[in-house]
Amino acid sequence: MLLPLVYKARKEIAEKVYVRGDAGFPGADFLDQLDERDVSYTFRIPTNKALQQWEKILAVRPPGRPPEAPRMWTHNATYQAATWKAPRRVVVVVQERPGELYLHTFFILTSFTEDEMSADETVDFYRERALMENHIGEHQSVLDANFASSNRPKSHIKQKPIKNAEEPIDAFGANAAALLLHGIAYNLANTLRSLVERGIKVEGANGMHFKSVRRIFLAISGRFVISSRRITLRVSEMMMKVWSELWDALGGIPHHAAA
Repeated sequence: MLLPLVYKARKEIAEKVYVRGDAGFPGADFLDQLDERDVSYTFRIPTNKALQQWEKILAVRPPGRPPEAPRMWTHNATYQAATWKAPRRVVVVVQERPGELYLHTFFILTSFTEDEMSADETVDFYRERALMENHIGEHQSVLDANFASSNRPKSHIKQKPIKNAEEPIDAFGANAAALLLHGIAYNLANTLRSLVERGIKVEGANGMHFKSVRRIFLAISGRFVISSRRITLRVSEMMMKVWSELWDALGGIPHHAAA
């Protein structure tokens, strides 16, 4: 899904797009595609035997007594995994924490040159992804997506057997559908939260978490009134006012921004 997002961002937002992510992303084919499209990136990469050799050389405490506060230092290195077509720049990050006997080391892969971004700047740039990590954690904790861990056909959903199914459900298709539905739900909840931050007044909604979005805007009391010609949902006057303001605000968002 990432490359189509890069194309869309380049077309609608900015010509230059940067990508950063954790150690699960940087596969050889994916890195090649980013390089071919001149997309700069920064990824953490998992430790292996080859990188551990750099660790033995570079993870050495400076002379002098250890400080009372944590400290970090970095080194630039060139590394080529067996599946890569060419060597790439890797920043070796060494951390010392008070009271710990061993140093902590991790590795950041980047396409930025040393002239474009120093080793320390690369670490800072990588760490800026923490905000998105918070959003991902929020998504997982509140929207509760359940994905199959293998590509085997599914006979159960949320630990419950599928009833009246002529054949098991395709796991890959179920994962894709769940991901898209939860993505739409996330986008809706985040849009509602953003509208509140832009000025729609709702009691107790300042800086609200997604749980508050669901509780305030969606999980409300109401009553259905059924007649021969229509079904009417009745809600409180206060909630009707909030919904009306939200509807007007949603109508004012340009289509490309809402997408």
